[in-house]
Amino acid sequence: MFEKNNRFSSMSGEIVEVHNVYEILPPDGTIIGMATPEEMEIAAELELKHYAFSRLMEANIQLDGASYKEMLEEFEGYERRSMAFWRALHERLSVPWAWVLRVDVANGPIHVSNGNLFYDVEELEEDFE
Repeated sequence: MFEKNNRFSSMSGEIVEVHNVYEILPPDGTIIGMATPEEMEIAAELELKHYAFSRLMEANIQLDGASYKEMLEEFEGYERRSMAFWRALHERLSVPWAWVLRVDVANGPIHVSNGNLFYDVEELEEDFE
């Protein structure tokens, strides 16, 4: 797939020069691999922690200096674990870091999810009016 030196290797074994990683970005929802059971477990734990932190932030809690420092260390640890996991997954699949990946923690498919919608939001809103 994506190799060092700015090259993209297709399945047939040929190498194609890539100057923009978004030129080769598959459509959102494209399954590009399967997660191992261990990767599924780590992805689930990271997602759980992400949602817990999000809810904590939404609670708008006031923190003193010591609590802030402790929370900051917790956030940094989460980001470090998250970065290590996603870097390893991108490397295993040989895809550019610019591609946002998601792991289906229940079934294992890994798919591209860059937020590009399959439908026109305005059309969808008209349907509900």
